[in-house]
Amino acid sequence: MASGTPNFERPPVIEVAIGVQFETLPLTTAHLGVLWQDYREKLPKLREVAPLEGVVERFGVRQRPARPRIAFVEHTTNRVWFLSEAEDELVQAQADRFIYNWRAAKERDGREYPRFEAVEAGFLSAFETLGAFLARNDLDEPNITQCEVTYVNHILPAEDVWHTHAEAGRAVTLVSETNRFFFLPTAEDIRASARFLIRAPDENVAGRLHIELEPRYFVEDDTPLLLLKLTARGAPLGKGLEGARDFFAIGREWIVRGFADITSPEMHRIWGRR
Repeated sequence: MASGTPNFERPPVIEVAIGVQFETLPLTTAHLGVLWQDYREKLPKLREVAPLEGVVERFGVRQRPARPRIAFVEHTTNRVWFLSEAEDELVQAQADRFIYNWRAAKERDGREYPRFEAVEAGFLSAFETLGAFLARNDLDEPNITQCEVTYVNHILPAEDVWHTHAEAGRAVTLVSETNRFFFLPTAEDIRASARFLIRAPDENVAGRLHIELEPRYFVEDDTPLLLLKLTARGAPLGKGLEGARDFFAIGREWIVRGFADITSPEMHRIWGRR
């Protein structure tokens, strides 16, 4: 991590995902079932889910609001999940996307977070396994077009900081408390989203940082929490896997620095900022 980058002893991270998109490969669902055998010893659980749609960051073009639509699409290949026994490690694979996830075994406790270097090592190992499978089956190696790093945080109520969703601004300074209105009462809850252009050291645009804040509750006891998700996405900063890793590094730095920017000093003390 770059010198001076914020660091926390007890970060509220409950999930980290590192992934790439690439030009569509001729991978069928049958291929992915066979691919599981290469992961099965470490990731013995298998699930089949709907595929993710491709997302490409574009710049210099005004984005118009999406129009609601109903589409009937026949997917030739679904997405598969390969999961560890505890489901704290996950590989997602489809014909044009590959993602590695670390997930906290206990959603209320982010102290198990193994740090980014370990998660990236998990991605690299899993991606190498995919490459070996493609080579054995005379398939081309992935031509990476987009890279993505995502951090998901569960921010829990803290004494003398916040207790209800209406007080989200005391924990996440991206939003303000809504207690200064003349007519409106205190908001029931607050949610927000924001986008920032990521700039490389040479000041060229390298991608976008997407931030989403949502009010949530724990199912078992209705304890309020704030779900704060930060995603850095952009094209690789060079050729092949090394270009992807260069983007992962800058994306991770923007996520960590951005997280520190939009959360309060009071929460930093609780998380043990160093």
